[in-house]
Amino acid sequence: MGVLLTGLAALAMVACAGMFLRIAWVDFQSLKIRNRDVLYLLGPALILAATRDSAGILADLGAAGLLFALGLLAWLLRMMGAGDAKLYFPLGLAVGWAGLGAYALGLILGSVLLLVVTKAGAIFPPGRFRDRLMLFRLRRTYPYGVPMSLAALVAMVSAGV
Repeated sequence: MGVLLTGLAALAMVACAGMFLRIAWVDFQSLKIRNRDVLYLLGPALILAATRDSAGILADLGAAGLLFALGLLAWLLRMMGAGDAKLYFPLGLAVGWAGLGAYALGLILGSVLLLVVTKAGAIFPPGRFRDRLMLFRLRRTYPYGVPMSLAALVAMVSAGV
C-alpha cells in the first residue's frame, strides 16, 4: 500500500476512533445514537474498508451487512434501539471481516462489565455518573452504544486495521 493510502487509512482510523468515543459518550448521556453521528462515522469507515489489505472491501461489506442484519433483528424484537441497529453498518465496515471475532469477544466482555457496573451503581460516590447508573438500573435500559463502540475500538486495534 502506498504512503498516501497508508496516511489516508491512518486518518480514517483516527476519525473512526473519535466518532466511536463521541457516540459512546452521547449514548451514555442521553440513551440516543444520533443519525448524523452514524452518517459521520460512515465516511471514514468506508475509507478504512477500502484501504485495508485484508480480505477486501467485499468481505468488509459482508461484515457490515451481517452486523446490520443482526442489529435490525434485535431492534424488531425490541432488544435494542434503532440507533444501535443503525450503528452496526459503519461499525462493521470499521472493524472489518478480520476483526469480527475480536469485536464479538469485546462486546461480550463490555456488556457484562456494563451490567455489573450498573447493578453495583450504589458503590460509586454520589454524582452524575452514579445518578446515570441508577437511572439505567431503574428504567432497565442500557446504553448499548458504549460497549459496542469500545469493542469496535479494541477490534480495530487488535486486527491491525
